[in-house]
Amino acid sequence: MNGNEDIKEIHFKILAIDRYTVIVEWILKQNNDFYDGIYEIKFNDKLECIYFKSWEMVE
Repeated sequence: MNGNEDIKEIHFKILAIDRYTVIVEWILKQNNDFYDGIYEIKFNDKLECIYFKSWEMVE
């Protein structure tokens, strides 16, 4: 995936919310290729992001 290429579509789907942790699935269409993965995002009591992890799915 080249960062200078146009993004055609991007979708986010919230899979789970547990207090201050959110699990999100993302799907990206760039040119004629599709990419997808999972984000895990954790927030503190002030709703500031304190942890972010990303997994890309491999076919």
